[in-house]
Amino acid sequence: MATVLDISLLKLIAPIFSFIFVFTLVYAVMDKFKLVGDNKGIHAAIAFSIAMVFMFAGDAIKFVNFITPWFIIMLIVGMFIITFFVFFGVSTKTIGEQVMTDPRVVWTIIIISIIILFVSIGQVFGSDLPGQFDENGQRISVENDSGTATSEGLQAIVHPRVLGALFLLVIAAFAIRLISENVVPIK
Repeated sequence: MATVLDISLLKLIAPIFSFIFVFTLVYAVMDKFKLVGDNKGIHAAIAFSIAMVFMFAGDAIKFVNFITPWFIIMLIVGMFIITFFVFFGVSTKTIGEQVMTDPRVVWTIIIISIIILFVSIGQVFGSDLPGQFDENGQRISVENDSGTATSEGLQAIVHPRVLGALFLLVIAAFAIRLISENVVPIK
């Protein structure tokens, strides 16, 4: 039955979007950092080759399709935060010079990106990790009532108690750092 929100067609064109995304990303990196010189034709050829490799590697496409929405969400949240501060009168120059160059902001973004990367690797490649085959080369099923070992690991990471403890640790780390920066030594 046809519905207004039929998304089955998206599964057919998702590899095309992945190809365009990988091509654009690799081309932008090659053009920005001039890794192989200034020739844009070489940049395009390298980007096309890498995007084609991604097209024919099923797990690579799954990885790109899994990780891309998380980084897009992170980017949109960042833009909303910047827009919020600009709305209340903070100049974009202040945001660019003071906030975006602050090591705390940079390290927070790096840590969130690494967490997204590890969760994505676990979701896409978790069933192919070593140690899950028996001596005959047959895959060992590591399933119980609630799912696979990867989903169990993800559920443990995103459990409210674990997230609450991590949140408190991050707050404590920032508090210690801010307090220690403003300490005046006694002479």
